[in-house]
Amino acid sequence: MQRLMQAVGAYGYLGLVQGKSAFLAHTPSALCSLGEIVAGSKGLDRLQAQLESLRPAR
Repeated sequence: MQRLMQAVGAYGYLGLVQGKSAFLAHTPSALCSLGEIVAGSKGLDRLQAQLESLRPAR
């Protein structure tokens, strides 16, 4: 979980701060994977709610 959170942060930094927009394409899949891990973990309800709020409307 920690590595995925680090990756999401890195993708955001590289894409938004350094202007390497190709990294932003990897953010949704990393957030999805993180959401799957968080959903299976106890005590992370607030994080799970935050991740769910980031999902695009279907």
